[in-house]
Amino acid sequence: MENIFQTTDQIAWIPTIITLLLTIISALISYKSWRSSVKSALESESNWREKLMDVASTANIGMNELLRIRASQRYKKNDEKKKGRILSLTNKAQAANILWDKTNELYEKYNLSVIHNETKSIKSQEIEIQPDDQNQIRDIAIALLKYDYLNRNQEDSNEKDYSEFLTWLIDEKRWKKTENK
Repeated sequence: MENIFQTTDQIAWIPTIITLLLTIISALISYKSWRSSVKSALESESNWREKLMDVASTANIGMNELLRIRASQRYKKNDEKKKGRILSLTNKAQAANILWDKTNELYEKYNLSVIHNETKSIKSQEIEIQPDDQNQIRDIAIALLKYDYLNRNQEDSNEKDYSEFLTWLIDEKRWKKTENK
């Protein structure tokens, strides 16, 4: 059997090996650069997460905090009906719908109060949110942070995680029916 790597052939293989090594090194550098840019993008985007943490830890919740959680919801309500078929929503979609519904219930309750009281020259900052509703707003802020965490870690999150999250959301003690004033 002939030796493939004879002295004249070794010189021919050197540029190929160098090219292969440089390609691997450049791919690793590109991947590291991409990961750092994604990380910095998440950090710059995380300002809204910080504001939700502030809402969740605020002692006295007002209209500004309610508007903050409403603005932090970036999804639209998932519809169970599509082209005449009734779809079974995933736990993830059901959780998104619950958050959307609870936020809008509170928003409509207090936004209508603001509109009604504008004739009496009461501003939205002066509207007092009831203590039970303040707790709901805190819970929604915490739930939005958890929902975002599950979405960002989709490769690690599974249907069981969303199922546990949905169970937490559905807890009757957490969501007392909001009543219009």
